[in-house]
Amino acid sequence: MDPVSAILIGVQAAGMIVDIFGKEQAYQSAKEASRIETQQLNTRMQQEQLVFQEQSVADLRSLESTLASQRALMAARGVLPGVGSALAIEQKSIQAFKKDTQARELSNDFLKQQREMQKRMAAVELRGLKSQKTMGQVKSIFDNINTTEMAGFVTGKLT
Repeated sequence: MDPVSAILIGVQAAGMIVDIFGKEQAYQSAKEASRIETQQLNTRMQQEQLVFQEQSVADLRSLESTLASQRALMAARGVLPGVGSALAIEQKSIQAFKKDTQARELSNDFLKQQREMQKRMAAVELRGLKSQKTMGQVKSIFDNINTTEMAGFVTGKLT
């Protein structure tokens, strides 16, 4: 084997190794980006949960305030609390509060499901990148092999 062919085969092998390391580095970067995206989604879910809880507390305080005002107004009118029109007004306020709470819970559930789907999609994308990396490495090895030179190298009859 002449020295030029040996050098060319060595350079070709080095290029394949550099290509494999480059694909591994790209995969590791994508993996880290996926991990960060998952953390961001988890943080966003926690923030949304806190907002939901704060809104629930604010609505409950508002209901308590509304009911206290209604009772004071009815007492000023001389109407017994919890009877007749006073009871009807109170129940209407409580029903409105319950409907708002149900709507907020439904919305919160949809947001949770959306975030969970986003996390699953990020995991699927990462698995796809891993498969692409592996297939890319195999493909680049076969693309870089010059079968004529390799046959000559193995048999000792380089062209």
